[in-house]
Amino acid sequence: MTSSWPTLAGRAVVLEPLAVDHVDALVSAANADRTTFGLTLVPDSHETMLAYVTGLLADRDAGRAVPFVQRDTRDGAVVGCTRFMDIRYWYGRRDDAGSAVPDEVEIGGTWLTPSAQRTAVNTEAKLMLLRHAFEVWQV
Repeated sequence: MTSSWPTLAGRAVVLEPLAVDHVDALVSAANADRTTFGLTLVPDSHETMLAYVTGLLADRDAGRAVPFVQRDTRDGAVVGCTRFMDIRYWYGRRDDAGSAVPDEVEIGGTWLTPSAQRTAVNTEAKLMLLRHAFEVWQV
């Protein structure tokens, strides 16, 4: 699987490969209003967010996930996370650089700060992830 991930850019959202540098911005996004975070883990402190990000990066490095931060194009703010997860390899396919290409992926683990919920951010993010999965990886 590709070792360096591209930034996926749309009109409403930019998906940037997750990095430890995003922790503070993610903590801010996670603490805007927590009443809608009932279905997925959304850490609320620097320490728990750092552990969350570190865990996602370990999953990425093991080939199990590809995590992204979501950045709202209206103001450039980090508004949440999403990822490819439960990545499976069945046939040993390779891309042009010789990296493994997945045969099955799940999109999930998504959370958004309330100001980005019910906007085009989530819809467009999912469309970009689906497009990448189907058109680039041909899953």
